[in-house]
Amino acid sequence: MATRCLTREQAYRSIEWPVIILLAALIPLGTAMEKHGLASGAAQIVMQVVGEHGPLAALAAIYLSTALLTEVMSNNAAAVLLAPIAISMATALRRASNAISHRSDRGCFDGICDTSGLPDQYHGLPGR
Repeated sequence: MATRCLTREQAYRSIEWPVIILLAALIPLGTAMEKHGLASGAAQIVMQVVGEHGPLAALAAIYLSTALLTEVMSNNAAAVLLAPIAISMATALRRASNAISHRSDRGCFDGICDTSGLPDQYHGLPGR
């Protein structure tokens, strides 16, 4: 709209409203996961399995989880669900070793966001 390539009406028509509604419904779920300890519990389970292998294995676990989830739901929904878990894992990695810099936080978060930028995958939406 700023470059006048499309009108306001065209912009509104191009919005995928089911995706907006799905994300609006999943954001409170992600908040609830963090508030009630599900995110940290899931992060602890993953860290017990891959924790001794370091941050690279934790990052690989997040990438794999994201890849599997995006096959059954939208990329954005997978990012919303895995963000609290990835952040808890990154925090646990930072506490486990003072040698790990903020890159572990960034790496785990990038793992869940990497595949969420593909808008053509809406497998989790009804009717798609």
